[in-house]
Amino acid sequence: MNEIFSYLKSYVILFLVLTILLEMVPKAGMQKYIRFFSQMILVFGLLYPVLGWMGESDAFLEKIEYQSFLQKMEEVQSDAEKITYLDNDHYVKKYEDAIALDVTQMAQEENFAVKEIAVEMTENYEIKCIRMTLTNPVREGIVIGKVVLEDEQKKQTSEDSAYKKLKEKLVSYYQLSEEQLDILYE
Repeated sequence: MNEIFSYLKSYVILFLVLTILLEMVPKAGMQKYIRFFSQMILVFGLLYPVLGWMGESDAFLEKIEYQSFLQKMEEVQSDAEKITYLDNDHYVKKYEDAIALDVTQMAQEENFAVKEIAVEMTENYEIKCIRMTLTNPVREGIVIGKVVLEDEQKKQTSEDSAYKKLKEKLVSYYQLSEEQLDILYE
């Protein structure tokens, strides 16, 4: 009971000091700011025992600060995970493009023109599959090396052997299985 009277006495004194302060301000323009400030102080003064009743006021404020800190940390962690995920996808795409360029060069070395190529990789940067469509470079208007006139059967045999050589080269170089390599020749 003694605590309640002590609190009421403190609150009345606070109210009187703020009222006197408000009356001492000479300009009417500044009075509205002082009145707002004094009302905020009175509200905090009124809530002080409620905060004490809920728990020690300092402990309550620390809990609020701790919760907001944890929330901010969770947001930062979530943002970092998103950045890592997007960054990983970006690098996987870059490696897929680099492997596609390398495979295209290997096909050109075997006198093939690459019409289409698609490389798929896992998140661990392992090749999932390579799909490509090869054509005769002469049909595509691409000339590689010198022009040699041959008969049709000899030409087909050399294309088949070049096709097998390219396939073996890709399988051994990239350590792929036959199922991971899909080559279509038109």
